[in-house]
Amino acid sequence: MSLQSGTPVPQKPTWSPANPAETHMSRFMKVVNKRRHIDLESYHDLHTWSVSEISAFWEEVVEFFAMAGEGLEGTAIQELQMPHARWYPGARLNFADNVLRIV
Repeated sequence: MSLQSGTPVPQKPTWSPANPAETHMSRFMKVVNKRRHIDLESYHDLHTWSVSEISAFWEEVVEFFAMAGEGLEGTAIQELQMPHARWYPGARLNFADNVLRIV
C-alpha cells in the first residue's frame, strides 16, 4: 500500500503467476497442510503460520526443499529469544550448494 494524503491506497501487484496452483509456494502449502493437518489457503495464512509457528515452519522448509547439510534434524530453533535465538544448533550447510540446486 502507498499513502496519498495520509490514506492507504492499495497497489496492484507488479507480477502474478500465470497458474498460482503450480508455484512452489502453493505446493509447499499443500504439503504443510497434509503433514500438519492445517488449512493454509493464502500467502497471508502462510505468513501468519510462519511467524506463529517459527520452528515448525523452518522444519517444513528444510524438508520440502530437501536442504543439504548436517544437523538439520529436529527442532529448528532451540531458544526463541531475539536477537540471540539459536537456529539449528550445531548444523552445518553450504549456502551456495542449497541455492544453486533450487535455481
